[in-house]
Amino acid sequence: SDLPPMLMALDARFKFSGKPGERELSSEEFFAKHPKTWMAHDEILTEIIVPRLGEGEQAFFSTFTRTAVDFALESVAGWVKRQDKICEDARIVLGACSVLPQHVKEVEGFLVSAGPWTREVPVKAGGFMKEHGKFQRDARASLELRRQVGRVLLVRALKDLDGPCPCSIASKKGGRS
Repeated sequence: SDLPPMLMALDARFKFSGKPGERELSSEEFFAKHPKTWMAHDEILTEIIVPRLGEGEQAFFSTFTRTAVDFALESVAGWVKRQDKICEDARIVLGACSVLPQHVKEVEGFLVSAGPWTREVPVKAGGFMKEHGKFQRDARASLELRRQVGRVLLVRALKDLDGPCPCSIASKKGGRS
């Protein structure tokens, strides 16, 4: 599904109601395991809370499919906070490569430690994605294809953050998301 990686990248929270009362889970907790393993039989998901983007924050989602109506072969979602061309924080999530979405913490760490944002930062981040993403091959794609697609999706999305990008989530009305 396309939503889980994006919800993780945006640090969404999930509110549940049941007999014991209400509880809230972070996206990390929510997507750590299949809900059958942690959700009580009398609980129901009542709300998904997605924080608004703040100043200097940008989010992106990029996906690769074989056809327009196919399930994603792979997806990358992200959130970055930059101040004066320096990345202060980042969340990068790989989707459709395993049962659950996964943070690629090595890419996040690189982005935060990279210094000034130059044209080379997205390219180097793509290298970290290819090397550290937990890709799984299946009947639809080889392991090497998945690594290459993950790298390309991330590089393109990060490069688009500096231009008028129709795929970036913006706080303005009327733009594509």
